[in-house]
Formats: sequence, C-alpha cells, structure tokens
Amino acid sequence: MGAANSVPTPDSRTLKAMELGHINMKELGIFWSAFRSIDKKLTGSVDISDFYKFFEEKRSIFGDAIFELIDCNQSGSLDFGEFVHAVVTYCLFEQDEMLRFCFYIFDKDKNGYIEQEELRWMVNILYGLGPTDKLKGNTKVAVDRLDFNDDGKVDFKEFKEFNRSFPALFYPAFRIQVNMINLIAGDAWWEKKKRWLQDEKDRKRAREEYSKRKEKARLRKMQQRKIRKKMGYVRYFCCFLERKKYELLFPIEDSDNKNEKTAAQLAEERAKAREKAKHLAELAIKNPETEEWHMYKATKGKRKLVKEQRILKQKRPRVKEMDREERKQQRRSKKHHEAAFR
Repeated sequence: MGAANSVPTPDSRTLKAMELGHINMKELGIFWSAFRSIDKKLTGSVDISDFYKFFEEKRSIFGDAIFELIDCNQSGSLDFGEFVHAVVTYCLFEQDEMLRFCFYIFDKDKNGYIEQEELRWMVNILYGLGPTDKLKGNTKVAVDRLDFNDDGKVDFKEFKEFNRSFPALFYPAFRIQVNMINLIAGDAWWEKKKRWLQDEKDRKRAREEYSKRKEKARLRKMQQRKIRKKMGYVRYFCCFLERKKYELLFPIEDSDNKNEKTAAQLAEERAKAREKAKHLAELAIKNPETEEWHMYKATKGKRKLVKEQRILKQKRPRVKEMDREERKQQRRSKKHHEAAFR
C-alpha cells in the first residue's frame, strides 16, 4: 500500500515538466495524488475521457490540442509523465499565451490568420454547440458585433482586440485552466509558480541586455583603437570633432545584425537547396555512377596525393639551400664586424 502511494521515479517527460514548472519531488506528490484518484485500477495510465471527467469538462478539439502540443502518443490514454506535462503546460499559460494557443488551433492552414467562418466554428466548439446549433444570448450578440476586415480574415492582433472588447466570448477556453488550477494545488500555488517564472524571464532578459551592452562597449573600444592608430595619438586627443569622420571609415559591426537573415532570405535559400538536390537526384537517375567511375575517382585521389608529395620533396632541397646561403651571409657579416673593430 505504501509503495502504491509513493511518487514513482520521474521519467524524462516528468523531469521536463518539473523543470518547466520549477517543481520539486515533494510538490510532484500533489500531481501523483490527483493521478491516483483518476487511475483507480492502478494500471499506470488514465483514459483521456476520465481525464476530462476529473476536470469536469467535455472532450473537444480544443482540449485535445494540449496533448498535441506536448506531443503525446495517440493511444487514447495518458501515463503519469504525460499527465503532469499536460497539466503544467496548460496551467502556466498566461492570458496572451492562452489566446495565442486558441489562435494556433483554429488557424488550420497556419498562414497567420483565421477566416470568419473558422472563428464562428471555434466559438461553437468552445460552447459545446454542434454544426447546426445557433448561438444565443450575449454570445450571439458578441459574435454579430465583431468587426471583420473586408476580406473576412482575422489576424492575431485583431483576435486580441476581440477578446478585449468581449472577454466573455473566449471564457470556455479559460474555464478548463481554472478547473485544473482549482483541482490541483490551488490558485495561490500556481500564482507563485507564475511569478517565479516571470522573475526568471526578467533575470534572463537582464543578463542578455548586459551581455549586449558589454559586447557593444568592446566593439566601441576596438573602433576607437583603430581610429587612434589611423589619426595618431596627438591628433586623436586634440581634434575631437575630426574623430566623427573616421568613425564612418571604421563602423561598428553589430554581430546581431550581421548574423541575422530575413525569413524571405532563408526561404529562398531553402528553395535553392531543394532545387539543387532535385537536380542532382535527376542527374543520378539519368547518369548512374559505374564501377569504372568509382575506380577512376579512387585512382585520381591517389595521383593527387603522389603529386603533392613530389612537390614537397622538390621544395625541401631549395629550403636547405636558402638556409645555407643565410648562414654564409651571417658569417660574412660577423667577419666584417670583427674587422671593423681591429
């Protein structure tokens, strides 16, 4: 009985979730207790339908998307690691991340916008309505008052504006999160985790900004060193205004901008690489490599190696001759020097 109630050794997925939520082994026991209350037969896994039942929610495409997000298997059940990963990921969503998650689900083509019909379909799913069912009350009024563009498409910025104008419209998406938070550890515990994660993000951002400032100062110092060498020590300190002209000659190379490539450039490079690979594949099919060609390439490599060795052998005596001449010159110089002081 005691072994059944003890928290199992975390697997790789559980460890990933613990790192994501900054969860220790004692806190992991909270999740294990919730998992055991669902897995009453002690099978080591829970059905997804029981997962929804525990959190008092109906199964929907919106809820299933969280399992797709964390890359769960498609067996229809969850082990303890998948259970912890799903709950931690979903409960740590902030409002903006939750809206982005909703947008990602219903942006079927992943082209950066949702069409008007897709948005209505999303609202139907959130409220548990079928394809033929119609919205009622305040929800219907909110959807009818949505101001779409002329093309009937909604990008993420407009999507956020809809939520700001009609916060109740996407309430069911947040309701699942609220139920998870209340049933596992409670609101205060999750708020503490969110604050810690936000502080960690702020610390990381501060470190990155400090590194950037330090790198910028280093590049500035190198630039001024080049200018001082070009102008001369006296002119550099006496002609302050003249330095500006030389700064144009020695611009500071920003490493971020230097290594940065636009999405269009990357896409173009990938397209060229695909075309090149396709062309080489077609050539390989049309002109397959024969055994004679392989033998030729092997002998060609050997010939090149032998040729390089011969060149090196020819160069060695010349180097020795140069050393001999240099030594003779040194001896002559020494004799002249001694003769001058006699």
